[in-house]
Amino acid sequence: MKDLISGLIVGAVVVGIISLVFIAPGNNKIESMSIDEVETKTIKYINSNLLQGEEATVKEIVKEDGLYKIVVNLPSGQEATSYVTMDGGKFFPQAINMNKEADENTDQDSNNSTETVKTKSNNPKVELFTMSHCPYGTQIEKGILPVLETLGDKIDFKLKF
Repeated sequence: MKDLISGLIVGAVVVGIISLVFIAPGNNKIESMSIDEVETKTIKYINSNLLQGEEATVKEIVKEDGLYKIVVNLPSGQEATSYVTMDGGKFFPQAINMNKEADENTDQDSNNSTETVKTKSNNPKVELFTMSHCPYGTQIEKGILPVLETLGDKIDFKLKF
């Protein structure tokens, strides 16, 4: 009799745990935000956390494949396409379509690549690309100063933003 009661208690605990983990009401439901709400939240996040003092604007926002696709005009004049979850909780700067064949992606990459021409030069060209207000850009700028002092006019150096 004791074993039967112990078995029933263990069974009830297991069923309770399973219902909490797999069938918990309300836990699996994700509330969607409206496009306007997601647009406002996303642009506020981008301007406050990613651009630090500069402002981007939203060019376009549409629903695509269960996400909001958002096209943003950056202060530099460039456009950036990003994605936001329907509940406005996750921001993805880039998405990769995993349904495409790997060979298709490889072919596209090889078609888009540019052919470089290698020529010898007494003054090699060195270009440093950085974004304004980027802390890593500041670090590399400080790191390249001793190199520039050492090489002097032996290189053609350009800093580009």
